[in-house]
Amino acid sequence: MNKIVEDCTDKDDLLKNRCQGTPDQCGNHRLPKIVSLKHHWWWMMNTVWDGLKETRVHLGHILFIEEDHFIFPNAYRNLQLLTQLKLHKCPDCYAANLAPFDVKSRGEGWESLITERMSNVGYAFNWTVWRKIHNKAREFCFFDDYNWDITMWATVYPSFGGPVYTLRGPRTSAVHFGKCGLHQGQGEKDACLIMVWRRLK
Repeated sequence: MNKIVEDCTDKDDLLKNRCQGTPDQCGNHRLPKIVSLKHHWWWMMNTVWDGLKETRVHLGHILFIEEDHFIFPNAYRNLQLLTQLKLHKCPDCYAANLAPFDVKSRGEGWESLITERMSNVGYAFNWTVWRKIHNKAREFCFFDDYNWDITMWATVYPSFGGPVYTLRGPRTSAVHFGKCGLHQGQGEKDACLIMVWRRLK
């Protein structure tokens, strides 16, 4: 009788632990508590676009802001302008963005619109784009990376048949202020608590 090979978890060595799997970009194998972040994003999108009666028939853009993002007072007006301009200035753009793709950037400093890869901070797209994304549910869910945005760039966007760009203004209207996520703030003991305390003082 053949022994069932278990999935690798965390930073398991495939040969040493006799497990199977493909590690993500950081060498991590699928961990339910981490990959659930990506699946939460998928659940949120399905709920907003297909589950809520208030948005189920909405054909315009919907802005998505995560819990560690901050929007500036001009964000709503900027988003209105970007979605209108997108029709004429960048009809091939899939979304409007309130922040640069480079989360450390605050903008280029010149007065012009920018097309670039879609940022994961302050992004807005419409129902048509959602349907294209939703059609790739299997590819999205089975790609072994816990980041929803990396999964999109690796599996979903390439299936669209051309470049996937977003339109944004020259300066940011949304920022990522978190330092205590999966990527940062995990090294020192209580690093996140200390930083939050300093911010509150």
